[in-house]
Amino acid sequence: MGWHTEIRSDPWEDRKAAALNRLQRLHDGISTQARMENPAAVQRRDALADLLGYLHNNGQGVIGYSHWREQAT
Repeated sequence: MGWHTEIRSDPWEDRKAAALNRLQRLHDGISTQARMENPAAVQRRDALADLLGYLHNNGQGVIGYSHWREQAT
């Protein structure tokens, strides 16, 4: 399983904090590359910053489906 799959599934499995931590570490690493004037890294950094902002502002609305599945059974 790749890092992107782990991050993608974290919020849905009630691991929101883990997802935010992984994304922040990824953002920090890409920011270093972006400072080296790497245009692709700048785009990835900006996209990750947008995603982090969205999750920080809307994290309460992200449903942990593992909890929901338990309630449904």
